[in-house]
Amino acid sequence: SATEFNTDGDVTGPRLQGLGLLKFAEYMREKKPDWNYSMSMYQFRDRGRLGLEIEDSNNQNVGIEQPLMDDYKTLLYDPYFQPGSEVIEKIYDRKTAKESSNIDKCIKNTKLRWGGAEDAEGLRFKIKLKEKPEFFDMAFPEDMNLMIEVNGIWFYKRPGVRVIDAMPAFFRKDAKPVAPGEEITVTVFAPPADGENPVTDKADWATNYRTKMTGSLGFRIRYEACGSIV
Repeated sequence: SATEFNTDGDVTGPRLQGLGLLKFAEYMREKKPDWNYSMSMYQFRDRGRLGLEIEDSNNQNVGIEQPLMDDYKTLLYDPYFQPGSEVIEKIYDRKTAKESSNIDKCIKNTKLRWGGAEDAEGLRFKIKLKEKPEFFDMAFPEDMNLMIEVNGIWFYKRPGVRVIDAMPAFFRKDAKPVAPGEEITVTVFAPPADGENPVTDKADWATNYRTKMTGSLGFRIRYEACGSIV
């Protein structure tokens, strides 16, 4: 069964709307009730003040971010509410920028399982960076549907796409700072491309989607731009 918890910004005002959410999360963290298995913010945009955004009265396709958005992001990055996942860990360590600029083959035919955002088996790479990169690209098998986390920032790769530019993981405001010589993680998961598990001969096909890496996976990491600004 599901229960709805609601704070209406038309009653509380936009700045206090997230307070109830944060207090409820604090209760969940401290009491750890056995009746709660998951929690989600189901309303992204609303014409009133129930969502993370309110609809722009001038354009229904545009949303105006509310303070509740920052409160919700705070919970998303709270370790207690982070999805749990079993990860096959691999080490990817390059000593110099020149070596790091090559596309390297690795982890072909590794089995991946997707049971949901809180129950998945994927790949994790540890990459030691010489310094903050100027370019950070990832190459994947074109036919795969993947979710990739780099330095705490998530990226999506749909089937047909080969290369993902992951530089936002280093310049976005919510990206983790990277110091010279620091190690970052890259985590890869493979949910079903159309959102539905295909019927297979596995007894748990309805709850678990299984696939494997169909080709090589590589990184292009560079620490210097080709040109300079004078």
